Formats: sequence, structure tokens, C-alpha cells
Amino acid sequence: MAPADLTLVGGNGKRPTESSTEIVSSGLLGRCNTNSILYTDGCQGWLKAAKTSYRMKRFSVRSVVHKKSEWTKKCKVKGKAKLAGTQVLDRSWMWLKKIVPHALKNRNDKVINPRLWEYIYQFVYRHNQKD
Repeated sequence: MAPADLTLVGGNGKRPTESSTEIVSSGLLGRCNTNSILYTDGCQGWLKAAKTSYRMKRFSVRSVVHKKSEWTKKCKVKGKAKLAGTQVLDRSWMWLKKIVPHALKNRNDKVINPRLWEYIYQFVYRHNQKD
């Protein structure tokens, strides 16, 4: 887990996609193995962060663009045909949202609610205990 800084938006506003600066400051890429493949949803910040700040890790970035109704993409990984997409992360996100009570507010005074972290870490623990 690597939380990004909160970006506050008004009423029904939509949060913009994460910037390369936010990605780098989260420290997430620093915890990924060298030569990892990053599967993104088209956000250009991931490509920029991987190619600039984490150049030495030699990441490959594969993207699908949901705005174009693109959910998977064929690509080659070590010479073998593979199917890239964000469906593994999307499925995990779905299960995480199911264990967090609807009544729990995600923020208290502009910071992430500490109770929310309890549910997140519980989910991560359970998810990693699968056989």
C-alpha cells in the first residue's frame, strides 16, 4: 500500500489522474522489483515516473485506455504473447470496497480516516494469506 496525497475537489468534482510527481512521492515504484511490468489504465504519469525517476529499475509500462473502451491489450513479454489489463487490480479494489462499511467516512479533517486504514490493512493481510 502506498497512499497518494489527497487532492481535494469540490462537490461532484472528479479527481484528476495522478501526476508523475504524486507517483514518485508515494514511493510505490521504489518497492517494485527491477524489470517489473507496470500495467496502467492509460495515465501518462506512470510512464513518466518510470522513465525518469526510476530509470535504473528498467520498468516496462503497458497501458489500456478505458475512455476508448479498451480493457485489455495484447503485448509481448520476454518474447511471449500476453494479455495486459487492469482487471486484477480492479477485482482487488472491488473486494476491498466490500469490506469497508458504507457508513465509514473516508476522511476526517482533510486526512484519511485512521479507521479506514484498519480495514485496508486487514484486507491486505487476508489477500496475501491466500494459498
